[in-house]
Amino acid sequence: MRIVAGRARGCTLAGPGAHRGIRPTPDKVRESLFNIIDVSDAFFLDLFAGTGAMGCEAVSRGAADVTMVDSSRESIAIIRKNAEKVARVAASDTPVHIVCSDGLKFLRRKGNKKYHLIFCDPPYEWDETAALIDAVETGGLMEPEGMLVLERSSRTPPQGPREPERVKRYGDSTLVFYRF
Repeated sequence: MRIVAGRARGCTLAGPGAHRGIRPTPDKVRESLFNIIDVSDAFFLDLFAGTGAMGCEAVSRGAADVTMVDSSRESIAIIRKNAEKVARVAASDTPVHIVCSDGLKFLRRKGNKKYHLIFCDPPYEWDETAALIDAVETGGLMEPEGMLVLERSSRTPPQGPREPERVKRYGDSTLVFYRF
């Protein structure tokens, strides 16, 4: 796993190792997502961050602020290691916030900042997509024209209380885009 583009391009990231509960977003999918959306100067939230690869890619590409959230302490340790390395390689002063919390609980907390992009990559068998979309839509978490991007298994059709703006399939992974 590596950073695909930006100031830390080519920087290798620590993977999940023996921790089988983590399924990193493939380089090809990360590259495609960031070719669709520009995160420079954006506030970026990575829910179910796993290894933090997506948030680290945002740091490398000039995001103004990055928050990475995961409920696993093992993931948090990997995220911290990767974020420190990317910040050093990119010579970035982007504030990076690493939070150990359940994704839905984090979204429902009062006082969260507003984000331009929320990327969510829950376990493929996770079935609370509707609750997540509702929490983002009603929680005041999005900047005007902000976007929620969900990564799903290509074998599972997009589900939720609203129609996505766009759906892009990349092999076993599908990105589902919602704009609020």
